[in-house]
Amino acid sequence: MNWMRAVRLLAWLVGLSMAGTVLWLRIESYIQGRSDPPDLKVLELTVPKLGTDRAIVFVHGLDGHPIESFRYGSNGSGWAGLIREDRTPLQSVHLTPPLSSFAVYSIDYRRSQFSESRIDQIAQQVGDTLARSPIYSRHNHIWLVGHSLGGVVIKRVLTDYWSQVPQRTNLLQRTAGVILFAAPARGSDLAKLRRNEILSLLAWLAGRNRAVIKDLDPDEAAAFLRGADNDWRRFLSSRRASQTELTPFVFCATETDPVYGAIVVSEEYANGHCPDSEPKSIPADHFDIVKPYPKFLLPHEFLRDSIRVSASKLKDIVRVRIEIRQGGTDLRSFVKTRIPDVVSTKRDNDGLAQMEEQIVFASAEAEAMAQNTDTATGDYVGVTVADLIESLRERNQCIVVQLTPDRRRITLDVRRLCKRPAE
Repeated sequence: MNWMRAVRLLAWLVGLSMAGTVLWLRIESYIQGRSDPPDLKVLELTVPKLGTDRAIVFVHGLDGHPIESFRYGSNGSGWAGLIREDRTPLQSVHLTPPLSSFAVYSIDYRRSQFSESRIDQIAQQVGDTLARSPIYSRHNHIWLVGHSLGGVVIKRVLTDYWSQVPQRTNLLQRTAGVILFAAPARGSDLAKLRRNEILSLLAWLAGRNRAVIKDLDPDEAAAFLRGADNDWRRFLSSRRASQTELTPFVFCATETDPVYGAIVVSEEYANGHCPDSEPKSIPADHFDIVKPYPKFLLPHEFLRDSIRVSASKLKDIVRVRIEIRQGGTDLRSFVKTRIPDVVSTKRDNDGLAQMEEQIVFASAEAEAMAQNTDTATGDYVGVTVADLIESLRERNQCIVVQLTPDRRRITLDVRRLCKRPAE
């Protein structure tokens, strides 16, 4: 019958279309795998010309993209653009400048999705790439922002750094915060869907990494996920047990809207260890939760609030301390002797200075006057030497301090006809 012929023809056309689509996906996967460089990449999205000691690093999720995952439609430069334009003040002792002064980076590890690497292996690759990149040598305060699998990778990177202390101490100290969006702590229902043989075949044809998918399956990989979450909890507990190593501060956001009828990472599976705030529910699906734009700023506001809260907590951390007892010391000795005595011990096993500030006097006359300028008694503390110098300025009215935007070069001057510091 004619209608049966029409059905067969339609089925044949659908099958041909599916075969063509699958073949194209495989060809595209092969081309991308061949054309992409073998090593992971760090993309510089926004780096202020004058420098900054603050940075945000995005890490995309499974099948994600270092730029497109964080951009709504064709909305210009995406989330990095919103950060660059955000001049809302951050009320904090150490981080008063707004987000617009932050450098913004993104990690591109798409290459790993075309391999059989497991999450631990990907995390090691990402961690090594971060350690070699200029991010940790340029900036003192860094926030890592992970979406979906990117959040799992970030947690594994930091626990790996922790296991490599003291070699990686410098990197942990400069990681001020971790902000996780829809990051699975106990797996993902999406991984269950890939168990279907047809979908597994399509995943293989599309070049997707089934090893990672298996790691995220809440049933098949319970031991791995439980072990990873326990490692994360032990890492944070160990850091919080010290008064000087409280970072990173951790914040989590979860999705509420389904994708094709299913929540990709439900609140149950996203129930990880985020000790610094209650998980924030954002009315978006798994992909749009990291695509803020002018009419949907909730993800961006959560990012800003998380940075503001963690920045305010930094003032409670004391990594540099100089105590001036009764009788005091002159400003020149404070700078030339007391500070180097403290900073000289702040190096990791690779010899990388944990505080790289350079302190200079504005002129030879200023240095001579500093020798006759007393500092007030008491404790001078901070996360970095720049913080310590600022606390010195607050209690010594005679001292003038100028900091470069990256807070690495500190210039000191002394006011003429100035009163002695208050005791």
